[in-house]
Amino acid sequence: MQSFCLAAGHLAKNHHLQHNQSRPTSTFLYGVTDGIGGANNETYAQLTADENKLNISVFRLQHGGRLLPVPLRYNPKAFDTGYAGTVKFLSASPNGRFLFLECNNLVDDYYRPYFLQYRIQRDGQLKPYARFSLLPGGTQLVFHPSGHYAYLSCPDPSPTQSGPGTIAEFHVTPAGDILYPPFATVPCGPMPTALTLDSQGRVGAVVDAGTGFLWQYTLTPQGQLLPANPPSVPVGRNTDAALMMGSGQSLYISSQQSRERYRMYQLRRNNGGGFSLLMPWAIRLPGVIWSVVVSNKRRLMYVSSGGKLLLFHISPQGTLQQSHYSLSTKVGLNLAVDEATGYLYVMGLYNFLHTYRIGQDGKLSAVGKHPIHVNLRLSHLTIVHR
Repeated sequence: MQSFCLAAGHLAKNHHLQHNQSRPTSTFLYGVTDGIGGANNETYAQLTADENKLNISVFRLQHGGRLLPVPLRYNPKAFDTGYAGTVKFLSASPNGRFLFLECNNLVDDYYRPYFLQYRIQRDGQLKPYARFSLLPGGTQLVFHPSGHYAYLSCPDPSPTQSGPGTIAEFHVTPAGDILYPPFATVPCGPMPTALTLDSQGRVGAVVDAGTGFLWQYTLTPQGQLLPANPPSVPVGRNTDAALMMGSGQSLYISSQQSRERYRMYQLRRNNGGGFSLLMPWAIRLPGVIWSVVVSNKRRLMYVSSGGKLLLFHISPQGTLQQSHYSLSTKVGLNLAVDEATGYLYVMGLYNFLHTYRIGQDGKLSAVGKHPIHVNLRLSHLTIVHR
């Protein structure tokens, strides 16, 4: 699956950062170019072969919703990514000061992961800040909403992946550095593929693609994950992304079980702090699920699936109610929603980036006469307020 605006949201996508309470002065959209796609539609950003330059694109939101490209000035050689490297876009810090990418270098036929951290300047420019490694095989780095803690999901490192995976928990300094080693770890399934927290930092969940179980947690005020009651519940195999409503009361999980079975599971938080399947427990989707985002303020979900950009309304109980409204596949590959401004950004076919204004009923109106054409298709679109 492509990137959820996790909470993805779509993810996003690690250090003891103090949350900036001042009103943001600028809004930026960051994206990374497509590259190697995995079996579960994970998307990577390749480095150019000539100088290992990261293919990151930045746009600044102008009045009226128009996007202005920001040419990056950073030194492409600031970090040596090595031969046959790939970059998987992860997330931005909650205060909008840092951008993180997970990199993999191909060494002796094995991918060796590490992280690149960039400081986001006031004008949207990226300044190289750090290159570091945490734990082998870490698949997703997620911030606590306060910015004081970071969480890394790690699969079982054994070749058979028959043992448990873990979620490592880290403190983050006010300067933006992740403190190693982790201050705690908590078990999860052997193949964690989607880690998400609610917007208040009270509950968390991670999907295990191998066993089809959802592992669920509550969070202490100190940021530590504690198993909920029950600690795990069966959902379905081949689940590849999870997205939680801001309050943490509803959870949605995509599943691509086969060419004929594309689903969105819907769950509701119970009194034990965990999640239970709603009725109906799953919504059938028309085809491959490319991207999903939720607007918490408007209680809307947009799903790119089966050649269309679909709209769902979210009931007070958390159930999805599909609208008859949809757009064609030409504008539905990768999505990002900006709650503050009410715009939806869509990376479509032929490398066109579309901007839509979200109406009260969820219907979309295009901003400008023409979308922006980019040289390479962007994935893992991320909104940053700076």
